[in-house]
Amino acid sequence: MYLGRLFVGRCYTKLYAEIIADNKCNYTILLSEKCYPIVDNDALNNYLKKNYQYEHIDIFPVAEVWKNWRARVYNYKINLSSKKGDYMVLPYIFGSSIKSALKKIGALAIKSCQRKNFRIVLEVRKIFKKREPSLIAHYGGSLWWGLTYNTLRQVVEFTHNNNRYVTFHQDTLVPDEIFFHSIIKHLALTDKKIKVKPSLTYVTWSSKQEPHPITFTSNNLEELISQRANNKMFARKFDAEYCEEILDLLDNNIMHNSSPNPLRNQVLVEQKPA
Repeated sequence: MYLGRLFVGRCYTKLYAEIIADNKCNYTILLSEKCYPIVDNDALNNYLKKNYQYEHIDIFPVAEVWKNWRARVYNYKINLSSKKGDYMVLPYIFGSSIKSALKKIGALAIKSCQRKNFRIVLEVRKIFKKREPSLIAHYGGSLWWGLTYNTLRQVVEFTHNNNRYVTFHQDTLVPDEIFFHSIIKHLALTDKKIKVKPSLTYVTWSSKQEPHPITFTSNNLEELISQRANNKMFARKFDAEYCEEILDLLDNNIMHNSSPNPLRNQVLVEQKPA
């Protein structure tokens, strides 16, 4: 899998199509292995019962999210391998400094020869063609969201009916932070039932210049607990190898603050007639 490439987005849309076909989920929340709950199941269920009609996703104009948004949307991302972060971003050759573009092409050719992977050089052909404008305006935000069944269905339908939009984002840098957000914002223009609230997942950075969010440790316990007041149900990111203690502390805190429920950990077995 090429991380940060639309291949990931295609996997998501195939999964969402299966969820829609199954027709058993009223609400879908996207999480990763680096996410962890900061509330118990009762708190999550109670919140969703009261807010089931809302989409929970951070959506902003791309210019407000990233200073380099033009590079993300209009340049070409060339993956050098499947390794995370192993890529180059090249501009449309006739829309930038020729000297700068040739310098990057030279660096790309050297990497291709070093790795004996000439597929990389063939990717350079893309930069001689200007990327066609996307069908809709660009919006972005955190990847981690929760969507209602009806909105998820419309997202899947949009991708099926607008291949040009899907094709456009094949060369976008980290498209999953733009791809779905733009669709939902576009759908909301005509479907007034689509109402948006912030993401259910808490993520934070040590600084705006950092490319990746911080990994929580035991020092962040109070910070994480405080996010419950902001209707955050999950947080990201965690790494048990880096700090397992924070997971234990959260578990203990959740259990200590959970409302009494005698059926919480019981398996209900249907009684057979005598």
